[in-house]
Amino acid sequence: MYGWLGRIRGVVGLCRQMRNLETIASPEVNLGYSPDVAEGLDLDAHLRLWRRVVAEQTDRFGFSLGRPVDVVLLPTMVQLRRVKGRNLGAGGMTRSGPIWAAPSLLRSEDAALQFVRHETTHVFAARWGSLAPLLKAEGLAMWVGGPRVG
Repeated sequence: MYGWLGRIRGVVGLCRQMRNLETIASPEVNLGYSPDVAEGLDLDAHLRLWRRVVAEQTDRFGFSLGRPVDVVLLPTMVQLRRVKGRNLGAGGMTRSGPIWAAPSLLRSEDAALQFVRHETTHVFAARWGSLAPLLKAEGLAMWVGGPRVG
């Protein structure tokens, strides 16, 4: 979708966003956000949601990650799409990388809960090794996340 020049521009744009991030943190979650994002969201409520879901996932999976889950809220997902070279609604299916999200995914309580459960399932399931096959990668996350909202 994006050529190499588009990806380079995407990386540069993402680096600019990262340089301006502010953070609120807890032992379970580090929530980084662009100042543009802070205007439209109750960040304390979102931190509580992420903490609650990480606690649920710890019980569900039977282990603790032993580190906080890193979450980055960007104003839009355009920069990440350019870097990854594909259309993404969210990202972050690695053991050590952050979960990337745009505020549009978190506007309603139901949508935010479904999204947070889905993405944290990827983080916890990564402890079991590769996210292949697709059933493990997306099937499990879709089941834990619950029915699609919005």
